[in-house]
Amino acid sequence: MPITAAEVAGDGPVLTTPRLSLRPLNREDIPRVVELAGDPDIALKTASIPYPYALDDGYVWFETMTGG
Repeated sequence: MPITAAEVAGDGPVLTTPRLSLRPLNREDIPRVVELAGDPDIALKTASIPYPYALDDGYVWFETMTGG
C-alpha cells in the first residue's frame, strides 16, 4: 500500500525500537535533508538529486512529498 502525503507530513505513526525512532517528516527536518542530500557522494549515486542541493531544493522536495 502506498504511503499517503498525510503520513509523510506528520500524521503517520511513530515506530520506535531500542535503537531507532522513525517518525514522519516535518519542516524542521529540511536543513538536515539538505545537508545529507548535498553530500557529493550521495548526489553521485542518485539520478534525481541535483548537485549542489540547495535549501530551496529541500523545500520544493518537502512540498512535493507532503502535498503542500
